[in-house]
Amino acid sequence: MANRKTNGKTSALDHVNLQLEAVLGSASMTVDELRRLKSGKTVALEGHINQQLTLKLNGAVIASGELVVIDDHFAVKVTEIHE
Repeated sequence: MANRKTNGKTSALDHVNLQLEAVLGSASMTVDELRRLKSGKTVALEGHINQQLTLKLNGAVIASGELVVIDDHFAVKVTEIHE
């Protein structure tokens, strides 16, 4: 990611690492359902296949985007920045 310049200078915060989370969906289940979860089982997520992903930084929603593939890797194409 490129450094954001402020008045032509690099910010002291530009090298701070942050954890960005892309949320595809969520599911609700009971403790019993969780206990019975085994390898190979499928968990249905709320939402639709073409639904926007949510990008979170420290748990706060900062953007939305679309799931894309780049060279055999998942990526997110940002479609909206949240204020």
